[in-house]
Amino acid sequence: MQSSRSIVQTSGSPTNSGTLYERTGSGGTLVRIRRTTDQGVTPVIAVLEQLSCTSNGSGAGSVGGGPPDADCLSLLEVMAQTELDAILLLEPYARSEAAVTRLAKARQS
Repeated sequence: MQSSRSIVQTSGSPTNSGTLYERTGSGGTLVRIRRTTDQGVTPVIAVLEQLSCTSNGSGAGSVGGGPPDADCLSLLEVMAQTELDAILLLEPYARSEAAVTRLAKARQS
C-alpha cells in the first residue's frame, strides 16, 4: 500500500476542496477524483469526473475542487471506508486516458 500512496497526486487541500486527485487529460480536460461526503464522514463517497478546463474562457476556473458544473461529467462513483481506499479504487481509471474516454462515451450515450 505504501507504493500506491506515493503515486497519488493530490491537488489542493482535501479538507477544503474535496479533490483527492487530478490530472490534465488530452484535449484540455481535467480528470479528477473528488470526495462528495464531508470531511470525516464515513463511508467516503467519491466520484471520478471529467471537466472541460476551457469552457468558461478562464482556463482553470473550475480547477481546484469547486462544485460540479454544467461542463462536469461524472464517470464513476464509489463508496469506501477511507479516502485512500476511494483513491485506490478510482485511480486506475483516472490515470488511463482510454478508460476515461470509454467511460465518458458510455455516460453520454
